[in-house]
Amino acid sequence: MLSSLVALFPVLLSLSPTPHAGSSPPPPRPTASVTTCSAVTKPQIEAAVGHHLDAAPEEHGKFASTCNYSAGDVAVTISIRHLIQPLDLTAEIENLRAALPGSVLHEVQGMGSRAFALDIPGAGTQLHILPDEHAYLLVSVLGVAHNRSADAAATIARSALRHFQCCHF
Repeated sequence: MLSSLVALFPVLLSLSPTPHAGSSPPPPRPTASVTTCSAVTKPQIEAAVGHHLDAAPEEHGKFASTCNYSAGDVAVTISIRHLIQPLDLTAEIENLRAALPGSVLHEVQGMGSRAFALDIPGAGTQLHILPDEHAYLLVSVLGVAHNRSADAAATIARSALRHFQCCHF
């Protein structure tokens, strides 16, 4: 099950909010040396999930940055995307539900302007967070016990959000 979810992960990221061609860019943000991968350190992630993890190289694009960590059946992904146009939240929620039937999606309070947890039975938890109107943060924790995956994803997300509020990735 977990290996099929890890293989499905690129599809889930593609369902996530992405910039669209021809749109005007978001307002300029202050620049900082904080990257997505440095917003939450590897030791912080390992403490949150309770496993030693290997880090893959950070992936950078014009509007996104992604970090992946894994070991055995455990996989953690942190991704930040800058939005160019307003998000169709209703459509995005329906895409998530359709991509993973049997998963449970619920709103999470206290993280950004809107946040949703996607609990995937037998696999883990993904947090989909809109820190503000121009950003999307994904924290995915797969392969650890469900109650631990939800707590780990929330811990990692809070740390990333502290850096986001400070430095605007």
